Amino acid sequence: MVIRFFLISLCLLWSVESAWANRACARSPMMVKALKKATRKSCDELSLYDIAQVTSLDLSSMSLEKVEKSDFYGFENLNKLNLSFNKIKSFPTGFFALFPNLKQLSLRSNELMSLSSNTFSKSSKLEVLDLGQNKIEVLPVGLFRGLTSVRTLDLGQNYIDKIPEAFFSQNSNLRTLYLGANKITVIEQGAFAGLKNLRNLSLYANELRYISTLILNDLESLEEISLSLNRLTWVRADLFRENKSLKRIYLGGNPLRYLPGSLFSGLNELEEIYVNYLELATFEKTLFHNLPSLKTILLNDNKLTSIHEDAFHPFKFNSGAYVNLVRNPLDDKSQQILEEQLKGRYAF
Repeated sequence: MVIRFFLISLCLLWSVESAWANRACARSPMMVKALKKATRKSCDELSLYDIAQVTSLDLSSMSLEKVEKSDFYGFENLNKLNLSFNKIKSFPTGFFALFPNLKQLSLRSNELMSLSSNTFSKSSKLEVLDLGQNKIEVLPVGLFRGLTSVRTLDLGQNYIDKIPEAFFSQNSNLRTLYLGANKITVIEQGAFAGLKNLRNLSLYANELRYISTLILNDLESLEEISLSLNRLTWVRADLFRENKSLKRIYLGGNPLRYLPGSLFSGLNELEEIYVNYLELATFEKTLFHNLPSLKTILLNDNKLTSIHEDAFHPFKFNSGAYVNLVRNPLDDKSQQILEEQLKGRYAF
């Protein structure tokens, strides 16, 4: 009786495995090729176990215009999926729920214009999501609600024009957020609420004309912010008041003619300041004072004609910092001040 049961079990197992092999071979040529690369087996040799052991799948640069769920069944242990540099416009409902253990997902450089609010609702283990270089215009409410583990999120080089209120409120583990090279004109108050662990925020090359202090208040762990190449014409003196961990600030390439003297006040961890390619004719003497960690200031390509005699005073300015002032029409007196106070730690 036991032997008979054992033989029946073997037959059933063989039938399942044979059916699976036929099903594997019936997948699209693209997937058959990818499976062979990932498992080093032909499709007729594949078993359920083989598919379940695949942890990384690279389908980049394959000119894919769409994906079918039937191609992706069985990858329950997949950690990394690369679908970048294709022509995908949308995904089937529930597509990413097929990968409950997915940690890294790249959808870079496709033709995505929109995503449904539940696209990533089952992707709670996802840590890295790259949506850069697509055609996304609108971020639907709840899009990233399920991404409770995400640490790096790239939305750069899309067509996004607004960041809604509390949009990232469920992404408390986020460390790096790329929003550069979009068309952002509005960041609603509280848009970054909940991002207390965010270290890097990139908003370069957008169309921002103004940044409210309240927008950045929740980012208490922020170490780097890029606001370069926007349309900022003025900034508040208390813009970075709550961002005491800042190490690098990028403001270059904006039509700014004035920077408040207390703009960087209290930022004791600040190491690098990029205020180049602005329209500064001068700056307040206190702008760079009392910044003990300061190492580099880029002031090149402004319209500076004069520098206050106390701007780089050794008792108030970090004596180890380097200042780049090339391509500014500085007068002779300012050049003399630079030589006396910076003693070669500058470029002009």
